[in-house]
Amino acid sequence: MKFLNKKISISYLLATVLFSILVLFVATSIMYERKREVKAQTPVSSNAPETVSRFNSNDYKFAHPLLLSDVGGESEDMQALKNEISSFIEGKTSSGQVESASVYVRRLNDEHWLSVNGTVGYNGGSLLKVPVMMTYFREAEKNQGSFDRKFFINQSDKVPPQTYNDGNIIPGKSYAVKDLVYYMIAKSDNYATLALNEHVNKDEYQDLFHDIGIPKPDMTNRNYTLTCSDYSRFFRVLYTATYLDMEDADHALSILSQTSFQEGLLKELPQGIKVAHKFGEWGEPVPGALHQLHESGIVYLEGNPYLITVMTKGKEVKNLPSVISQVSKMVYEKMKAEKGNS
Repeated sequence: MKFLNKKISISYLLATVLFSILVLFVATSIMYERKREVKAQTPVSSNAPETVSRFNSNDYKFAHPLLLSDVGGESEDMQALKNEISSFIEGKTSSGQVESASVYVRRLNDEHWLSVNGTVGYNGGSLLKVPVMMTYFREAEKNQGSFDRKFFINQSDKVPPQTYNDGNIIPGKSYAVKDLVYYMIAKSDNYATLALNEHVNKDEYQDLFHDIGIPKPDMTNRNYTLTCSDYSRFFRVLYTATYLDMEDADHALSILSQTSFQEGLLKELPQGIKVAHKFGEWGEPVPGALHQLHESGIVYLEGNPYLITVMTKGKEVKNLPSVISQVSKMVYEKMKAEKGNS
């Protein structure tokens, strides 16, 4: 009997093992089939990498330093702010206060961004004084002493009129390049701009546009246009010091922080906040004529710095600064709230 019991126990154990193996095999087969079904139903694009655009300097023979890169599209977490800005602009265009307006905003800590009416092109006007400044800084890095060169300002020189003008250059005198750069940016002086434009390294100037992905400009064509996101790239490469060395980029932004124009981005912001910015206007400053007013800058909000560019078109010059200032206020309040919640 003991032998029989032992034989039965061994048989039972073998049967149990075989049954367990069979169950495991069936379960594995079922799971494999289900995984195949799920995989077949999953779109291939769901795991596709984000689109990346890179822009590199071509100044060197072997090295091609990265100037800036764009990853993916607009950020979902900025959609609410985009909707608010879009509604505001729609209201202004419907009432006839502006013909069109576009906005680009980029958080500089995480590179999230939004764009409103981003495909509309505008005439840059005095905004294009920034790449002129950058070209002179670049030349100074290659040729020591170039900032000390002096250019004579002719009394017969004619400059385009400006609605917002704080010029200080006196025709009939000579000025050093470093002083002309300051007056061109901080005071938006057109005499300084004219002198600098006449002597600028045009190849270097145009290569700057090309290297950061903007169509090369014709400096004699006043109808050259660019978008908000295009123009914002100049401020982006200044902020990251990827086009100029760190000291020169910081110096350039310091001059931009001294811009005297206060009617746009800064008007509704708290006093004392640091902003490196430049405004630009285009068109005849007379009632009824199509006019453009733009402003771009970096707002150094502690803990949440951001870049903002606003471009506007309209027939009443007096309506345009308030559009820029109101958009700037919306963005600042949103960025400040995000800082408080972080």
